Amino acid sequence: MNPATFWKLVPVVLLGSTVAFGAWRVAVVLDDPSFAVEEDYYERGEHWDDEIAARAASAALGWDVVLEPEAVAVGDDGEDRLVLVVADDEGPVTGLTGEVEAFHNADPAHPREAVVEELGDGRYRFGLDVHRAGLWQWRVTLRRGEQAWHGTIRREVGR
Repeated sequence: MNPATFWKLVPVVLLGSTVAFGAWRVAVVLDDPSFAVEEDYYERGEHWDDEIAARAASAALGWDVVLEPEAVAVGDDGEDRLVLVVADDEGPVTGLTGEVEAFHNADPAHPREAVVEELGDGRYRFGLDVHRAGLWQWRVTLRRGEQAWHGTIRREVGR
């Protein structure tokens, strides 16, 4: 190979290897089960002020929502039964309906959803497959009439 041909091929090889490396990185990221994109992230960004207002309204309610980590019991259908305890300054908060979306911190691409069921005395049960130990994120929405509480709970769950 003469020197002129060699120097003509150097930029082609450099550009080709950059493109190949970029394509390989995209393939690795898309195949990674721990990689996830927030659903409707663009729309959530456009309505960020609404989310901040909802958080402020939730805080104004004064409800303290706690996930009982020791209250995990496997149900008849194979789902784990988890319990939320909701209270305010006056005691237990009753009469709520709501939903929970949960995912393991290492597997955000596979969220699980459940509906809460009131047990009484400010306690609410929901069933989800908590299939692995570790850090979980629980996105909770609770409603009573016009009142709505939105919050996120991050808890370590052991098996």
